[in-house]
Amino acid sequence: MNQKCLLLVEDEYDLRLTMAECLSAAGFKVVEAEDGDHAVRILERHPQIDLLVTDIDIPGRYDGNDVAISAKAWHFDLPVVYASGSPERLTNTVGPSDAFLLKPFRQSEMIAVILRLLAGTKTPGLRSPHDYSEPVPANPAH
Repeated sequence: MNQKCLLLVEDEYDLRLTMAECLSAAGFKVVEAEDGDHAVRILERHPQIDLLVTDIDIPGRYDGNDVAISAKAWHFDLPVVYASGSPERLTNTVGPSDAFLLKPFRQSEMIAVILRLLAGTKTPGLRSPHDYSEPVPANPAH
C-alpha cells in the first residue's frame, strides 16, 4: 500500500499532537507545521505531500488561506481540508477537491473526509463555511 503523506498545519500544540496521532493511527504519514511560514517551507521542499490539512487562523506571514494558495501553486489538484472554528476567516473558494471542517469536529469525521478527498470523491453534505451562522455544539474528540 502506498502510504499517503499529509501536511498538518495547526498552531495549537495539543490539538496538532492529537490530530497527528489520529492521522498516523489511520495509516497516514504526517508532516507537521506550527505556522504558515513553516508550512510553506515544507511545501517548497517536499513535493510528495498528498493532502493539506490546515487551520485558517495561524501565526506567521501566511495564514491558512495563503498556505493553501501556495500549495495549489505547486500542486494545482492538491486536496485541502480547512479546519477552523472561524469560518468567516476562510477567503478561499472551497473547490471540488477541498473540504471545510468546523472545529470542534470528531476525529472520525476528519478521517472520513480525508479518505473521500484522496479517493477523488467530493464529500457529500459538507456545507459552505459561510453557512455556519450559529455556534455548533461541541462534538466529542473521538
